[in-house]
Amino acid sequence: MNTELKKLVELLSLVLEEGLDSDLAEGLSEKIDWSQLPELSSVYSNLFHYWHDCDIREKDADYASMQKREMEQLLQHLKDENFSRASEISFLGASQAS
Repeated sequence: MNTELKKLVELLSLVLEEGLDSDLAEGLSEKIDWSQLPELSSVYSNLFHYWHDCDIREKDADYASMQKREMEQLLQHLKDENFSRASEISFLGASQAS
């Protein structure tokens, strides 16, 4: 697994398992050298949607649950290095289950 991909997997694991703050996670995501992950350019963009939705997740439990499931799927796709499936996760709604 590519070093930058490992960093991304570790970061997203902290978000899911430890409840890492979205602002902090967003800042840490900027430390990843995304140029080493060209196949994940849409993931980069989609994560910003997730980071900026923290206020909505706090107010809407259903939306929070959907985004958590999406993050779980994204993390699994990244671990599996299934980049095409990872790129389908937009956090705008429930994606097709794997």
